[in-house]
Amino acid sequence: MPRGGSERALMKTIYKYPLSPGGPPIEMPIGAEVLCAREQGDVICVWALVDTADASVRARTFQTFRTGHEIPDHPSRRYLGTALLPGGNAFHVFEDADAS
Repeated sequence: MPRGGSERALMKTIYKYPLSPGGPPIEMPIGAEVLCAREQGDVICVWALVDTADASVRARTFQTFRTGHEIPDHPSRRYLGTALLPGGNAFHVFEDADAS
C-alpha cells in the first residue's frame, strides 16, 4: 500500500440492499460480492461487499420463496440465506444468475 503518495488505497464497503418479494431487480456495482441474505426487523435484505470507487452498475435479480411453497427448477439460481420475519414467516432468498 502506498504511503504518503497520491494513489488511493483499494477499499471496499459492505452495503445493505432491502428486497421486496416479487420486486424489481436491484442495481449494484458490477463487481459486488453478495455475502448473505437475512432479515432486519421486518425487511428482507442482502448484504454485499462493493468497491465504492466503481461507478458501473448492473441489475441483479433476487427471488424469495416461502417455506412450503414450490420453487421452479432453475440451474443458475444460487441460495443466499433465509429471512425469518415477525409472525413466523420464513422466506428463502436466491439470486438468479442468468437474469443478472
